[in-house]
Amino acid sequence: MNIINRHITAEILKFFILILFGVVVIYLVVDFFEKLDNLVDAQLPGPRIVLFFLLNIPFVVFQITPLAVLLAVLVVFGLMNKHNEIIALRAGGGSRYAI
Repeated sequence: MNIINRHITAEILKFFILILFGVVVIYLVVDFFEKLDNLVDAQLPGPRIVLFFLLNIPFVVFQITPLAVLLAVLVVFGLMNKHNEIIALRAGGGSRYAI
């Protein structure tokens, strides 16, 4: 794996983690406020509520992962286009398919 591929992969991974974390947090906060009335009516203790949302995280991550990958790739290539890195890669002999 050459340096350019490692750089692009690292950037995509960085944005993927950032987007995934942000979307999961937003999803859990919205879900918490939607279920707040039901949780208060059931008189559940605080640790049980926290455990409920912690156990809900894998399901949310499973559903959000494809969206986060797509957004990370779009953001990275958008930033590369903004900073003329794609033009530099093409001028250096890289093909469209390799990029």
